[in-house]
Amino acid sequence: MLNSTIEKMEKGIKVSSLLTSNDSLYLNHYSEIFKELWKTGIDAKDRIKDIEEGRYINVKIIQNPKKSIKFVSELNKSTKKEILVILSSEYGFLRTEKTGGFNLLNQIAHTGVRVKVLIPSGSNKQDKVNSIKPNYQHIEFRSLQFSLQMVIGITIIDREKTMIFEIKDDTKDNFLQTLGLAIYIEGKSAALSYVSIFENLWKQTELLEQLQTHDRMQREFINTAAHELRTPIQPILGITELVKKEIKDDRHKELLEVISRNAHRLKNLSEDILEASKIESNSLNLNKEYFKIKDLILEIINSYENNTGSKNIRFEYEPDNDNLTIHADRNGLSRVISNLINNSVKFTHKEGGTISVFVKSREINNGNKEEDKEVVGV
Repeated sequence: MLNSTIEKMEKGIKVSSLLTSNDSLYLNHYSEIFKELWKTGIDAKDRIKDIEEGRYINVKIIQNPKKSIKFVSELNKSTKKEILVILSSEYGFLRTEKTGGFNLLNQIAHTGVRVKVLIPSGSNKQDKVNSIKPNYQHIEFRSLQFSLQMVIGITIIDREKTMIFEIKDDTKDNFLQTLGLAIYIEGKSAALSYVSIFENLWKQTELLEQLQTHDRMQREFINTAAHELRTPIQPILGITELVKKEIKDDRHKELLEVISRNAHRLKNLSEDILEASKIESNSLNLNKEYFKIKDLILEIINSYENNTGSKNIRFEYEPDNDNLTIHADRNGLSRVISNLINNSVKFTHKEGGTISVFVKSREINNGNKEEDKEVVGV
């Protein structure tokens, strides 16, 4: 005997029909169908066990952006413990804020649910994002210092349910113009895989913040140390020069020259440390001015003539143009030339020698256009 029920809706009313037959054609046909389905079926006990242990996965594809937005909103409201969100970019952050998504998440977080949001960077919207974050005090935000290669959005609910959004055009303000397909995955194994990705990225942001804090503290320490080092150097140099003029004893003069020479080295070292620190923090400003290169070089040579120690060193200056005027950072160029001369002094033989400083001007060919520029070579 074959018994089959057929159910349908007519004008909003559920109607059931019952088919009963002992016709051998019906019996044989449905018996074969049942046998084939039985072969491909799974033992109900195994399926129940998979569901209980979280290995069961249910996948649903949502093609309509309106339905996917509504669906994830309802998922968020059903959360009991935790919501993890990976946005597509800073544009995704601004879209979520504009449509009230963060208001909902903030309200959910206020009830005790932990809400964590990762924001990949890569656009010029970082300042705007940072100004918005404080408005949602119950949400934990972290910014990644890179953009995702595949532009998608991911939401993980209670480590059991995952929503993945395809982003068609990430620069649009409207979600309906931005979203493509959405995939809903119900299953612990899939959710935990995405949780692992999320947590690794979250830890990266923590390590990066710690490194940035360490670098900032290191720069501040170097700046403070360099400034503190410079403070006593100038009085040492000034007093040394005064005493040298007053004493007559050659031996004492030699000792004062040693003090003066090493004080100059400390001064140059502190200036180099400060400049390197400024370069690393992108805060180095060039104070350009017009000046004669001859005056600068003679001033540097004069400071070295009396501070070469026991070496018998003679300085030569060979200008190509005695009145050459340049437009540059005078202090910066002074340090460059001083370092070159200092290296020359260091590698000159003990018995002495000659250090030549020369300046030449030449034309610079900038692409196909020739420009008259005066360039200094030392």
